[in-house]
Amino acid sequence: MVIVAKSSSKPKVTETSSDENIERQYKAWQNWKGTHSRLPKITPPTLLITGADDINTPWQNSLMMIDLIPGAWLVQLKDGGHGVMYQYPKKFSRLVLTFLES
Repeated sequence: MVIVAKSSSKPKVTETSSDENIERQYKAWQNWKGTHSRLPKITPPTLLITGADDINTPWQNSLMMIDLIPGAWLVQLKDGGHGVMYQYPKKFSRLVLTFLES
């Protein structure tokens, strides 16, 4: 079992970005066409590890990806979030090693 403590205080801003950098990022994002059409072209063995409770990337995305990437493996960790590799480092490492040894 992993217990993640939540802080009740507001996070402190430790880094900022310039308006110019924010504008460049916004323009790049507007022109981005995505990667969906390129997924079937992935040829190396592929392992997708996701968290079932990821609030940044919906779990449905991994199901779409597994259908499009030939031979890909999918592992979804119950109670895992977007940083599943930090929440469950030992389990994550075992999964990666098992995949690499296969």
